[in-house]
Amino acid sequence: WRDGGPVNAIDKAELVLSVIRELRRRGSQRADQQHSFLAPGSATTTVVDGGEWFVSYPAACRLIVNISYLPTSADHDGYGAAVAAELERAVLEVTDADEWLRGHPPTFEWGPDLPPFEVDASHPIVGTLTDAAAAAGGNPRLGFTDSWFDAASFVRAGAATVIGYGPRANNAHGVDEHVAVDELVSCTQTLALSAMRWCGVEQS
Repeated sequence: WRDGGPVNAIDKAELVLSVIRELRRRGSQRADQQHSFLAPGSATTTVVDGGEWFVSYPAACRLIVNISYLPTSADHDGYGAAVAAELERAVLEVTDADEWLRGHPPTFEWGPDLPPFEVDASHPIVGTLTDAAAAAGGNPRLGFTDSWFDAASFVRAGAATVIGYGPRANNAHGVDEHVAVDELVSCTQTLALSAMRWCGVEQS
């Protein structure tokens, strides 16, 4: 309550949402957020949870925000502590300007930190795979993916890893998802050839 009147938690959450949107806008333009392959780091609100009943002022509102960051934004341990601190500072700076929120600042709870990774294009495993793909009749090109894979754990353990190579999926993650047989054969040939070349057992 404020001055005897109710405070709408969802309305107050809009101030935090505005910060998230502004961080995303500014981040896309920052020089330190540009990468040859990867998209800029971003903050996206994915869940808004507030309110109790359709005639009641909401007493609380919880926001869930998905944050992605580039390898260059990771801290010395490879995680996003600095990114998290930057977001908290930005949110508290705006909410501190609100009289009610100054006395009732938002709290933060951080979930799992799945760190980003990249393998240098000059690493031998990259050349091995791309050469094998070309030998199997493919047209390989370097790129990126913005989802998390177990490969990040292998990289942190010191094992260089490449991801995203496979047959082209049709209707991926949808009804009747499938791949063409010739794509599957070419992919299998590429992986087999890559493994043999990497392990030094390719037949002459």
